[in-house]
Amino acid sequence: MFNHDEENVDIPCVLVNTSLFERYQLFSFTEGVDATLKYTGDYVLKVYEQDNPTNLDPLNTIGLVHIEETLVFKEPFEYKVNNPNIIRDINELS
Repeated sequence: MFNHDEENVDIPCVLVNTSLFERYQLFSFTEGVDATLKYTGDYVLKVYEQDNPTNLDPLNTIGLVHIEETLVFKEPFEYKVNNPNIIRDINELS
């Protein structure tokens, strides 16, 4: 569930676990396919555990398992380990 700071509207989506490992989960999000986010910038991302692949209602899930603030970019962003410019680049977005 995405929620933009300015818009304050919940944008639900169900993402498939693409991890090859049982210890952690990995999800891929495609803009316009999994959900449509109107704005770039800060979103609160809430991840719910559920056993229904089509449910979009958090009240019908097993429960909230993760919450974080997520930064959405206009262009694809490639994370590079040990890149000293990464923080500067993120903070200079307009």
